[in-house]
Amino acid sequence: MARIGGRVQRVPNSLWLVVGAACAAVLLVAVLRLVLGPSEEAMLRSVAVERTTPPPATVAPQPTLVATVAPTLPLQATRAATPSAAGAAASALPSIGATQVTPANLAVRLVAVEAVAELEQFHGQQFRPQNGVYALVTIQFKNASASPTTIRTSAIELVAGAGAPFKVDSRGLSALSTMPQQRFDRRPMFVAESLLPGEEKTVVVAFDIPADSGNLRVTIEGLTFATTP
Repeated sequence: MARIGGRVQRVPNSLWLVVGAACAAVLLVAVLRLVLGPSEEAMLRSVAVERTTPPPATVAPQPTLVATVAPTLPLQATRAATPSAAGAAASALPSIGATQVTPANLAVRLVAVEAVAELEQFHGQQFRPQNGVYALVTIQFKNASASPTTIRTSAIELVAGAGAPFKVDSRGLSALSTMPQQRFDRRPMFVAESLLPGEEKTVVVAFDIPADSGNLRVTIEGLTFATTP
């Protein structure tokens, strides 16, 4: 109460309520600081922030691309079919002992095919091939036409399997010409020879080939023969 002008005035009850509420709030804040401490208060604030922060967006996983490579056949399997195909073709050809005739009426007979590792010379030394063995091919020619004709070693080739053809070996022909007559009674062919109408000649040519050559075929003046019966 206050005395004003000789009269006593009372403080209104509402003012006391406001003052009491403010004191209570201050007291509550002080008690909370003492009980919780600064670290726990910060924890509460972080929890409040986490609750208000929206969750991160979820990214769907991308599918992984895997390259597909087509299988490749082994090289050996691809090559294995070549010799059998060549062998089947060779077996259907005329072979040793057969005679074929060219369009110019030149009759060609394959007499013999043999492989030798060396050629004996007059002086007793042996002449050896460079690639492995000599394939000696004996051929009989007969001119069945009414005009002279010419036969050439360049028109004779030996083919092994599906490989490139072998040409007549000039070194082998020279070695054949210097062999003793009692060891070799056939005449080596010249590079070019003439045949009169009705004339017949039997000659031999040499090919220097690898020792493991197989499926041999000989082509003479465009006519192909197998070298096995």
